[in-house]
Amino acid sequence: MFAKFFTSFFAFFALFLSMASISSAKITGISGDGHFAKQGFSYPITFFTENFSQSVSDYTVVLGWSNLPIATGGVGQIGFSTIDLLALNKVITGTGKFTVQVPIDKAVFQLKKNTVFTLTAAVTSLIGAPKDAVISLFNTTITIEP
Repeated sequence: MFAKFFTSFFAFFALFLSMASISSAKITGISGDGHFAKQGFSYPITFFTENFSQSVSDYTVVLGWSNLPIATGGVGQIGFSTIDLLALNKVITGTGKFTVQVPIDKAVFQLKKNTVFTLTAAVTSLIGAPKDAVISLFNTTITIEP
């Protein structure tokens, strides 16, 4: 009787652990809100997340802006802000999305006319049981007005 109970318990526990690992999600994309950003104000950036087959912990995001072509693996010529996902309690997420307000610093952009920028988010993550370090890049375009 005890053996049957333990066998059932461990089978349930193994199933629970396998389902828990499936519920891990990672950042899969970014987007602005569809409106122009304005110098001197914050702008909402939405991060999209989806389930992933391995455990994933996303820790930080480096944001880069560019109105010129970006070199492969780069974030652009203006890289002045980071997002601490640990502080926001967004290291481990489920499928869905979350939004972060990003400052558009007047001293950094100094624009005289509406300018289209590519925003690149470099997301640092640890993936799987060995905790492999991975950097994933995601892009969107945002127009910033003076």
